[in-house]
Amino acid sequence: MASGHRIFYKLAYALNRPTSPADDRLWGVVGAIVLVSIVLHGLTVTLAIRLFDRVSGRDPDALDAAHASPR
Repeated sequence: MASGHRIFYKLAYALNRPTSPADDRLWGVVGAIVLVSIVLHGLTVTLAIRLFDRVSGRDPDALDAAHASPR
């Protein structure tokens, strides 16, 4: 399976051949997949780290309170 940055290289290499009407659509599909991947990773990383903290015995809420500045 290709990693994120290599897919763009491979796509650019493949599309450097004679052009077809599907080239723009292919760039759009690959770009949309990468964008969705970035958004999903961004939305789920906090939940995953908090779950990992709880499973490993740390309280993520206590860490947030300890670093909060007094008012």
